This record gives sequence, structure tokens and C-alpha cells, in this order.
Amino acid sequence: MDCKSCFDRVGVRQRLQRFLTEDSKTPIFAYGDSGVGKSTVINIVTQKQYTAKNVVSYSFQEDQEDLLSFFKSTLHIKKKDNYVYRTLSNIASIKNIQLQLPFVGSISFSPTTDSNQSDNHGKTIKRMSQLTFLNRHKELEVSISNNIKNLHSKKVQCIWISNLDMASEYELFLVGLIAKYCDGLITCILEGAYSPRNARAIIEHYQSVFMGIAKFNELFVKNFDERNGVMFFKYKGLQGGFYSYDHVKMRGNPACILYDIGCKIGEKSYSKVITEFIEKDSGNGESLALLALIYGAESSFEKIVWLAEKLKIAVNVELLHSFELIDFTENECFLRHPKLCRFLLVTQRSALNKIIKKMAVFSHDRSDKLAVISCLSYSHCLSEIEFKTMLQFGINYAIRNIEKHHYDQARVFVKSIQSISDSIPAEFLSQVNVLISQIDSLYQENSICPIISEHSLNGVVTTIISAQSCMKALEYDDCLALTNTAGAMLKNLDIDLKTENWLEFCRNHINAAVYISMGKFHNAENCISILENLAPQISHEANAMWLLLKSFISFPTFAYSEELHKIEGANPFLKNRLLHNEYTGKLFEKANNDESFRIISKIIFPEIYKSGTVEVTYTLNSLAISVLFTKGPLHAIEVFYDLLDICIYEYDYFSAYLNLSICFALTGDIVSALVHIKKANSIISKGKLVDPVFVYKLDYNWAILNAIDGDWRPILMLQKERQRFFNETEAHRHNVILHKFEQLSEAINNKQVLLDIDTELGIEVATIFWPQTLWYWDFSFPIINEEILRQIKDD
Repeated sequence: MDCKSCFDRVGVRQRLQRFLTEDSKTPIFAYGDSGVGKSTVINIVTQKQYTAKNVVSYSFQEDQEDLLSFFKSTLHIKKKDNYVYRTLSNIASIKNIQLQLPFVGSISFSPTTDSNQSDNHGKTIKRMSQLTFLNRHKELEVSISNNIKNLHSKKVQCIWISNLDMASEYELFLVGLIAKYCDGLITCILEGAYSPRNARAIIEHYQSVFMGIAKFNELFVKNFDERNGVMFFKYKGLQGGFYSYDHVKMRGNPACILYDIGCKIGEKSYSKVITEFIEKDSGNGESLALLALIYGAESSFEKIVWLAEKLKIAVNVELLHSFELIDFTENECFLRHPKLCRFLLVTQRSALNKIIKKMAVFSHDRSDKLAVISCLSYSHCLSEIEFKTMLQFGINYAIRNIEKHHYDQARVFVKSIQSISDSIPAEFLSQVNVLISQIDSLYQENSICPIISEHSLNGVVTTIISAQSCMKALEYDDCLALTNTAGAMLKNLDIDLKTENWLEFCRNHINAAVYISMGKFHNAENCISILENLAPQISHEANAMWLLLKSFISFPTFAYSEELHKIEGANPFLKNRLLHNEYTGKLFEKANNDESFRIISKIIFPEIYKSGTVEVTYTLNSLAISVLFTKGPLHAIEVFYDLLDICIYEYDYFSAYLNLSICFALTGDIVSALVHIKKANSIISKGKLVDPVFVYKLDYNWAILNAIDGDWRPILMLQKERQRFFNETEAHRHNVILHKFEQLSEAINNKQVLLDIDTELGIEVATIFWPQTLWYWDFSFPIINEEILRQIKDD
């Protein structure tokens, strides 16, 4: 997967593409944070869909002509005395118009501000009736309607209005009329920097006021997750420059990553506004520096007050808000934009240094994670003793969170440590390098970590971590070579039995996963036998990891109710993975399984998502399949698009594309189905995804789609190759394969079978199609623990 494909928002772009091709006359409302890339996505897709002359675009910006002037020319409103022109010119002064829409303006500060009065963008929502205004201005609607029809006759296919959040009330009203009369004629895309809550408030308001807008297709563009943010940063050539990537402070926001130091607040530059604020602030601007330091990591009033008191910093919220430097909700207070944070971190070094010194003092008594990470990020402000203390705090906190499978929390510290790697004392280097390698492996950010050839504990551990990375990258030959090397090194190592057993367990688990993925089940059997013997001797966690693998290889006979009690002491992270396997398995018994849908959507997915693991894709895939059979293929398509946006591994992408092709086929859209199965084939064609299950499901489903499209030859050829399916899979799967080929035979005689659905059957046989599920069973767990890290330092 090349660098660009990691962050180009596959799911968002395909969702928009589908809106434009399948439902092009329904208005589209695109929303998300400012600078998140909404315009980029829309521009790419509309350029592909239309020619430039067929798109009319308008953006609310300070340097853009006003909406009235723009549409006066575009809609051919030529006379100054035209009723539309006169009405629009006077709308702002009509006193009884108060729309329930966000608008740009100041907000009176109150710590108890009602949550429906403000959001992240500092907008206010008013709730009043518009009936009087609408009744008085029917002629305005008629004029807009006629002009939209005029544009349609001139082959205009799309009207795109962006930066909606910068519009005034009367302009928002005009936009609503345009959307109303575009509906059914021209694609209308409205785009604004809104939170989901406020975007939906606007949509609901438009639907209630402008009768005729039946619905909006919603396009939510989110910030990047950390992996994609890093990839975007590198793709733009920013690595190695003055700035380093910091996900906490950048929030995955592309505009912030690109960094624009020339930003303004109103007509004034950041520099001028901050200078004026500091002149009036009794704390000499330390409150701003504090908010910049904790931006993205902490925003609650309670914690900010606690920190301010501890650091003896005066935070004048009313003054900060009057200068439009902060936004707030009922319980939070934060800088208005990521770019402002970056500006402060560059320009307010003196105030930051003072705060860091204060933080280091109170962190000696209380290892506050927020203080520690701040101190590590600004280590140059600390003495040698203070720095070593903070570094040890950070290492300890990271490894404890890794052991608890709280990967996101550990990662924040590891990345902070990594950013100052040139300053790390020699006594900490081995620990730090192993921590970095382990986090990179869990997030699949490096192919192989640096190999240490010496026969030491550090050498064995880094070699096994490298093998784990290769396994995830589908580099199976390299992976097996590394585990064999680690095994040879381990034999000559004098370490305690518990550590030796654990490393042997890791090595054999990786081998078993690789052999299963390659379809070499006989080779896997010896590794599986070793795991079964070692797991109970090591820990509850090791036993849970073994049971995850066992639940996969023993499906469908694995007795969850009998096995779960064996891991009572295991971390919830592992239990939730086992529950995922259990409730995904229940879908194989009954596709329309309300219990599985409820447990996966309400319990398992939120918990696994919260842990920060990249393998949350497995559970989202199961949830989408469950949605397919409980709510229908159209709903499932939306979930699979969400899955595409967070895919990391080849098998993630393959599963999403294959299952999307099935969903589209079940809606009757065979063209889109074929498009997506070809995308699944492109993953297989790269030659890295060699698991025979993926290959034969691709061949099978593609043959079905071709038959629906009128070409029955692939199905007939598939019938001749049925023995290959039996040869390349486990024995307990043979009954399912037999059933699928019986469905094929029936379809040849009765074409209606191709689109039959029986949700009372399991997902593999509920339709003639064969969906791809993802199970937790390979070795996606941390190899290092606190004891191993201590021994590495002692070495």
C-alpha cells in the first residue's frame, strides 16, 4: 500500500461518488472540522464526475464577492430593481427573521452556558418561527426556482457552496432556497465546518422550513487518525523540517499539519491579537501557553482549574474569550483552532519554559501523565536529574499501559520519547528503542525494527518484534526466518524460565499464525501443540491469547461458555476479542441475530475501539455484516465505507471491498458490485495476501456476480475446480463448501436463487454469496512487559 493511499479517505470519496452517481439530485451536506479536507475530497470527486463548465461553485470567504453579487451574475438577475435583488438586499434588516441556524458572532461568556447554545465553532443556534417571513416572500422562491431551472437548461449539473459556517443568516436562508429548488434537477453540495450535532440541526431545520427537501445525503469528513496523520505529514515532505508531527496537538487535522503561521483572528494577525491580550492579562500570557501545552490532551474546566492552581497561573476565561482565542462548552475550555496552538508553541517559548519548570517540580510527588508528557516534549527546559526522572516516569507509564492493552495512552508517551531520541541518556536507550519498536509493530508503522545480532535478551526480543511486524506486513518468509533466528538465540541465553517460556510462546504463536495464513495447516499443528502446553504455565493473558487462536481453528465446535472461565484474570481487552469471536460465530448460526448485533454494536465495538488498536477493523467488519442481515444492504454499505476509512492491512481492504460487492449486488446494483470486487481482486493481485480462504472467496463471489450479469461460464468453471476448495481449507469447513456448491448447482437450474435471502440461516448460506469475516486469532499482542524491560536495562 503506497503512502498516499493511507490517507486519501477511500471511504469518504467512494461515499460521495455513490451519492453523485446513484442519487445525484438529492442535496449533499458535507461537514467536519475546519481544515479537515472537505473541500479537497469534494474537488477531487466532482472533477472526476463532471467537467468544470458543468459545476457552479461559491465559497463564503472574506475575499470572495458576496453571495448576492455572485448569484446575481450566475442566476442572470440583471436589474437593480429586480424583486429578488431588492428582497435579498433587505433581508438582513427584517427584524422578525430569526432562523434556527448557526451564525458567526460573539457569545456572552458563562461557565454554565447551555450545551445547545454553543459548539466547537462558537456558533449560536436560535429557535424561532419563520412562517411569517416565508409567507411574505413567496415571490423570492418563485424567482430562485426559475433561475435554477435556467441553470439546468444550460447543462449545469452541480452547485457547490462551501464555507457555509461563514454565512450570515440571510445568506443561509438563500442557500436553503437554492438547495430546495436544486432538489430533483441539479446536484447541490453544501459544505461547512460544523460538528455532527450542528450539521444535523441545520439539516432538520432546512427540511422543516423548506418543504420539498425530503432528505440530505450526509458526508462527514473526520480528522485523520494518528497513522494517517503521520503518513500525510511525510507525504507532504514535512518530516525532517523544523516541525515534527504531534498528533495530540495537531488532532489529525490536515490544515494544522500543513501549518499556516499567517492565520488571522478577524482582521488581525495572531501575533497582534496575542500581543494585545498579554498587555491586558495579569498573568503575562501564561494562561495561553498552558492551554497550548495541554491542547488536545486535556480540555475540562475542572482539570484546567486544578492545573492552574497547582502552577499558580491566572486563567482569565472572560478575557480569553473576548479576544476570540478560546471556545467552550458547558464543561470544556480550549483554544479555538489547532493552528493557534502551533503558533503559541513556536512563539511563546519563555512562558512555556516557566510552566515546564513548575510541572517538573510537582511531578516529583505525583506522576501526573499530563505533566510528564509535557516535560518530555520540552526536555531542554529541565535539569539532567529532572529530565531523567520524567523519562523514567514516561517509560514506566508506557509499559504499564502496553501491558493493559491501552495502546493509545502508551503511544502518546512513546512518541514523546521518540521525538527527543537524540537527547536520551545511554542508560535508557535500550529500553526506549524496544518500546518504540513494539509500538510501531502494534500499529504497523515500520516493516522491521533494527536487528540486534548479539545473543542478549534485547537481541531476542527485537528479533521477535521484527517477526511480528513482518507477519502483519504479510512478509511471511522473512517472518519465519526471524522467528527461527530468535529460537536459536534463545537456546543460548541464560534467562529465567518464565521469560523463556513467554518468548517461546510468542515465537510459536507467530509461526502458527503465518502457517495458517499460508494454508499450511500441517506445519501449524506442531506450533499449536506447543502453545497449548505453554499457555497455562505463563499467565491468564497467555491463556487468553491461546484460546483466541483455538476459537478460530476449532470453529464451530469451540465451547465458549466452558473456556471463558479459564481467563477470569485476563485483561478485558482480551476478553472482548474472545467475545468478538463468539458473537461473530453466532452470525454463522443465524444471520439476522439481534443478540449478536446488540452485543457487537453496543459492547464489543466501543470497548475495542476505545483501546486504540488498529485491529478494530475486525469488529467493524463483523458489525457491518450483522447490519447487512438485520437492517439491509443499504445500511451495511455505509458501515463498510466507514471501515474503508480506517483500514490498515491488506486483508482489511480485501474484506471491505468483497463485502461491499455483495451488498451492492443485493441492492440490484451489479455495476457497483463488479467495481468493488475488482478492487478486492487488485489486493489479491499484489501477491502478498496468499491465504487460500481469501482467494477462493474472491473466485466464488466473482463467478456469482458474472452470472447475475449474464455470463455463466465462470460458475461452470468453478464447478470443475471444487476439489481445490476442499484441498485448501480446514476439514471442519468442508460442509460449508459442499453447501455453497449445492447453491451453485441450484442457481444453474433456477436463476432466482441468485438474489434469494433467508436471514434465518447463517451468514455463509443466507444468500448464494460468501461474505468475508475477520477473527481475532493471530499474534497482535505486545511481546515486551515490565519485567522484560527491566532485564533489558540491567543487561
